[in-house]
Formats: sequence, C-alpha cells, structure tokens
Amino acid sequence: MDIRSAYKKRSEPSMTKLPTPSSYLHAMQSLLAFILRIPPVDPSTPLRTTFLLRLTGDVMNSVTGYPPDMADFRQLLDFMDDLDQAWVAVLRSQIWDPDKGEGIDLIVPADLMQSGTTIQSAPVSQTERTKLRSLLLTGSRTAGGVHSRWRRRRV
Repeated sequence: MDIRSAYKKRSEPSMTKLPTPSSYLHAMQSLLAFILRIPPVDPSTPLRTTFLLRLTGDVMNSVTGYPPDMADFRQLLDFMDDLDQAWVAVLRSQIWDPDKGEGIDLIVPADLMQSGTTIQSAPVSQTERTKLRSLLLTGSRTAGGVHSRWRRRRV
C-alpha cells in the first residue's frame, strides 16, 4: 500500500512514505523478491506472471515521477537489471535463485515423480506476452526521457 499511495502523492514529498527514488526502488526490490518466491508450478504460475506484470507497469510509470538524482541512477540501473533477469526466469518457467540473482531450472526429485504426483507449469500466455511487450515499448520511450533529464541535471 505504501507504494500505491506514494505514486499518488509524489508531487508532495512531505506527504509520501517513499519520497525519493532510492526509497521507492528499495520497496520495489522487496516486492520483486516476494513475487519471485512464487513457484512456477500450476496453479501459481499465472499469479506470478500477473504480479510481475503489475510491478513492471508500476515501475515504468512511477520512476518518471521522481525528480532526477544522479546518486540514485546506479540503483535504478541495478533494479532494472534485476527486473530483466526476473522476466527471463518467468518466461522460461524457472525458479528464482536469490544467491545467483537468476532463474534456474526446476528439478523435481525422482521419488516425487514415482508417487504419481503431476507437476505442471503453464507457459506465459500470448496475452501476457503482449502486455509485457506493450509495457516495455511504452517504458522504453519514457525511460529515454528520464535518462536525458538525469543527464542534463548532471551537467
């Protein structure tokens, strides 16, 4: 809830719980870590994808609302790299390895398979892929504007 209310109040930094890009990215990093704990096994697979789509959209829209600060630029780039790696894992239906910071293949123990348990993982649907593509295209245009604003501020 802090993230959502912060988006609405960004123009009044004294009224938000996430007044800086750094505080916002820290909150989003925690949320990303939580989402990536959702296993890529049905019935949880679509939930994981939906939450990651929501987070991606929020980041693409929210980051531009903060005033540029070069001190936070490295943190933003690191977060975007983490988000990129998260999408690679989700699109490949992999589990997340927090130590490596990347997705790894799910290995099901043989004894579990012998018990007759069925484990399925639905791939990301075409609709979800289209939503992601739209977010990335819109975000790329927006990010370009933010990057140029931040570069001008540095000079």
